[in-house]
Amino acid sequence: MSELTVALNPRIGAYRVKVEKGREESLDEYVGGGHGIDGFIVLHHGRIVYEAYPRLRMQDKHLVMSMTKAFIGTAVGILDRGEIDIQRTIGAYVPALKDTPWGQVTIRDVLEMASGMEGANESYTDPTAHMITCLHRVGLR
Repeated sequence: MSELTVALNPRIGAYRVKVEKGREESLDEYVGGGHGIDGFIVLHHGRIVYEAYPRLRMQDKHLVMSMTKAFIGTAVGILDRGEIDIQRTIGAYVPALKDTPWGQVTIRDVLEMASGMEGANESYTDPTAHMITCLHRVGLR
């Protein structure tokens, strides 16, 4: 896992956004203004240029649930330059997951949200949960 360079640009927080009834607020005001935003980050050329965590701490892990679908599809779309075979398993591409329950799941099954994995124990505080074990193996937890 690599760290991103932080090069905060205060102009981004000052950017004016339209809100209800044509009213405007700065991005800082909007993000921190009770709109249900947990965290907000802007990346530009591989650098963090804006970040705010009104309802989280920077080190907190956010449960994104169904938004994961968009992340996986986007990542595979970006990475697919004829090098990804969606019929192959996750374990073929991420050796650290080879011997976990995810190791035999195909990329296609992940893209279609059809992995067949039980979601009953995806606790981020239970070290025996299979999801946590997988995240530890790839250095994400």
